[in-house]
Amino acid sequence: MSQRQLDALGLNDPESVDPNIRIPESTLVALWQALEAAGKGPGIGLKIGQTINPAAKGLLASWVSQASNLREALTIFIQNIALMNPSESWTFTEHAGTCLLTFRLDQNKGYPDIAIERSMSAMTAWARALSNHNFPIREVGFIFPEPEHSEPFKSIFCEQLVFNADENYVRFDAALLSLPIVSSSELLKILIEKQARQSLKALQKSTPIEQKVQTHIRERFASGKAVTISTVCSDLAMSRQTLYRQLKQQGTDFQSLVEAVRKHEALALIQAGIDSSAISLSLGYKDTSSFYKAFKRWFGITPKAYSAEIS
Repeated sequence: MSQRQLDALGLNDPESVDPNIRIPESTLVALWQALEAAGKGPGIGLKIGQTINPAAKGLLASWVSQASNLREALTIFIQNIALMNPSESWTFTEHAGTCLLTFRLDQNKGYPDIAIERSMSAMTAWARALSNHNFPIREVGFIFPEPEHSEPFKSIFCEQLVFNADENYVRFDAALLSLPIVSSSELLKILIEKQARQSLKALQKSTPIEQKVQTHIRERFASGKAVTISTVCSDLAMSRQTLYRQLKQQGTDFQSLVEAVRKHEALALIQAGIDSSAISLSLGYKDTSSFYKAFKRWFGITPKAYSAEIS
């Protein structure tokens, strides 16, 4: 990338960029688009993802690095991804001794495929670095077509590659989630978590409407209150038409956000050992049967069967 491009993006001295300073997402997207246009060669996103500098960790990476094991590290990362990029979302499920880690990047923002490469590659690199383990992968999938050169993908992930997949995913043995983090420190984790919570609170003031609506939905579910478009509009002090328009501009709608929150919360509650009927009630379903159908649609397995698998 040329010096002129870096100057235009406000990154004229990349080495001086503080990892704790939040770079505007529009700048990140512009960087990815410029990198793709430069045609730096096959697998450039993969190579960037594999480059880890322990001395330049941001707040979220520092927090994750103090977790006790990979399961806790992954949970912290997924639940607090807004500290890094609000357009990224991750989920993981366990079934028959296998963990399926799925990744979504809001490409309505203009992210190219190499940005997906980078995030998937970085997740693998951090898992290996934090655990000091080779972290073998069974299968990996990408939503984009197979590139001309797939060898870099095989060397980083595994031989079993799936392109044009329905979702981006990494499949590995669930037992790997128990691997201890070599840099774990309970004291540092407490201190960093406190700082992270403060940063998250500050971010909420400038959060995109999509995240604000999701926060409202979670809070209503948690308090046992009904979730409707009217309650959102009242909470955010905006008209229904304005809310519809702003959500559409972000490529989503109210019902899709309700569904996304339900899916995320249902998985977390099941993993916490909460009874299905209680989860159904807390997520606003009319009956347990409706919740069962939704859970099976999301994860391909019933809540009861999933609970049995992870118990």
